Amino acid sequence: MPPPPLHSPSSKATEQNSRIIWAPSIPSIDWSELLQTISLHGILVQASGLRECKAYTFVFDSDSKPFSGSQSIIFVVGYADGVKYAFRLPYHLRKSKLRDRLLSNELEQWEAFVQSRIPLVPRVVGYSLSIDNPIGFPFIAYEWVEGKPLSWNDYEPQNTVQREKIIKSLALFTINTACRLQKPGETTTEVYVTQAIDRKIKRVLKGQLRTAKLVDCLRQRSLIRKYMIPELDSSPWVMVHGDLSGPNIITDTEYNISGIIDFGFAEYVPLQFAAVFPRILDHESYQDQDDIDIAPELSDDPESSLVWRSKNSETKRRDRQIFLETVKGLCDTHGEICRSFYRVLNSKEEIRRYWRFVAISNQKLHQVMVKVNWLLHDAEWVDENLSNEWKLFQLANSSVVSDSTSDLSGFS
Repeated sequence: MPPPPLHSPSSKATEQNSRIIWAPSIPSIDWSELLQTISLHGILVQASGLRECKAYTFVFDSDSKPFSGSQSIIFVVGYADGVKYAFRLPYHLRKSKLRDRLLSNELEQWEAFVQSRIPLVPRVVGYSLSIDNPIGFPFIAYEWVEGKPLSWNDYEPQNTVQREKIIKSLALFTINTACRLQKPGETTTEVYVTQAIDRKIKRVLKGQLRTAKLVDCLRQRSLIRKYMIPELDSSPWVMVHGDLSGPNIITDTEYNISGIIDFGFAEYVPLQFAAVFPRILDHESYQDQDDIDIAPELSDDPESSLVWRSKNSETKRRDRQIFLETVKGLCDTHGEICRSFYRVLNSKEEIRRYWRFVAISNQKLHQVMVKVNWLLHDAEWVDENLSNEWKLFQLANSSVVSDSTSDLSGFS
């Protein structure tokens, strides 16, 4: 797997009328600062303690050009017998408390995948959750996955057999993960979503979130029961990888998946919100300078929905259908979790549910949803209920409301 450029251009999302130009931001690396922060020799010292093989060195020139992602950098050490270990350091997360908490969570979830014997997951061979180690920085070391990151778009891979192979493997990985890693819900699904929106409202009231308005958050809160599936309200919470995108899917030359990496976004979520397409098949777009059109045809057709045209091509629809049919075919062997998963993905409201749920935590998507009025055909019903929604929020969060200096007169 060849490393990406050390210095990746930073980019951001901007809004232009009904368009959003969206691209991921990968921080560049100041090499002199890096060497003052971590010890390259310390990585080799750690590597020496992980195996009895004493002949080892950096490979892929990773000592001078480490792999770089949005949060971490990766160094690779190779041993004389051909074994390779990757050392993943959350270098781009500079706030130590946040960094240590996220790394600890990633390690916990990663090991849960390994212990449950989920295929394609590399084994963790060592770690440190503090700076008290020879490297001088927290890290996770794991078995290197041979291959290259998946390159995926409407035109690559062109071979339909290869595309289907990838999609079917991801469907099996997703269902295996959900079926083998589940637990009783910490709350009902409705409470889970309500609390997530309430946390956003609290930030708005405290002046900590400038990209959202109180009235829009209350509209969002009032919509919960519109896209909830009541029968699944008390279903188990299941594990999701959270980022099945190209860089985290490693393939061989025949497009067999040789490994899934990066568990920084893995978490347990309510079943009905775990049922989403992998990132390479979802409705969002994260390609550099990819124009994303917000569909204007929000007509009276109940099936009308928001689409980002760049990800709703005929090829994408066909790919999603293959994923969906693969999940359906697994239902007999994987039981009720799989059947519920299929039911959610096969719903006519799948796209609307996806947008409304993602907009809870994604600020840009929140702004898009506001712009298209939350994909509503009966917006008057929502606005009539805003006063009641505000009262419900007050009852659940009285201390935050009493401390707020926001103008709340419109909802009293």
